[in-house]
Amino acid sequence: MACKPYEGLARIYDYLMRHINYQEWADYIEGIFSILGVRPEDILELACGTGTLALELARRGYNVSGTDASEAMIMIARQKACEIGIQVRFERMDMRYINTLKQFSAVLCLYDSINYLRTEEELRKTLEGVSSILHPGGLFIFDICTEANSLRHFRDIREAGKGDGFLYQRHSFYDPASKIHTNEFQVRFDGEPVIFTEFHQQRIYSLVELIDEINSSPLNLIELYDGFTFQKGTEDSDRVHFVLRKEASQPP
Repeated sequence: MACKPYEGLARIYDYLMRHINYQEWADYIEGIFSILGVRPEDILELACGTGTLALELARRGYNVSGTDASEAMIMIARQKACEIGIQVRFERMDMRYINTLKQFSAVLCLYDSINYLRTEEELRKTLEGVSSILHPGGLFIFDICTEANSLRHFRDIREAGKGDGFLYQRHSFYDPASKIHTNEFQVRFDGEPVIFTEFHQQRIYSLVELIDEINSSPLNLIELYDGFTFQKGTEDSDRVHFVLRKEASQPP
């Protein structure tokens, strides 16, 4: 059965992402805050998934909200927050259509979620939407996977695995002509006859393309970092973190 991205995969997402050290990722985000001399009062995480990073930041005393386009992912995030007793507001929202009256000191969009914006128009709308909900002087931090990463590690790979109550297969492949990276997942849960199939497609942008869109947006580029370092990000980086700021003189 074909599903929308993360409709069926949500149930095993945390298993698939078990190799990610979210505490270190939170450390890195706090490192960026420290370099800039800020501690945001209110943080919004776009494309928050099952909420692991948002909950980690909340543990550290930040006032955090999380949104994701997948209702299935948001339901799991809410359940996790309830189980551990941490107050984080999780709501369904597509980052292409940001709709909230609340203003934030920082907005995050991590783990290459920006790559899910397939066109320059979608990227432009997201940048404008983020700017509209940032306090003057607020930060937008996001990361991307580069073409070098796709070519080096994911040009054409297949994997299969088994977890508690499910089997899955993944085929990851990259088309340099279209700049589209595709992940095809097939998941079967024990006791269920249906095989869930999902296609996740990401646009692999060059740094120049992103910088041009940022320069045309209401936000200013402060820095771009290589991976989880504070060195300059380049086209040869696997992952690049972008740090943007809304000028204090701009209206909300």
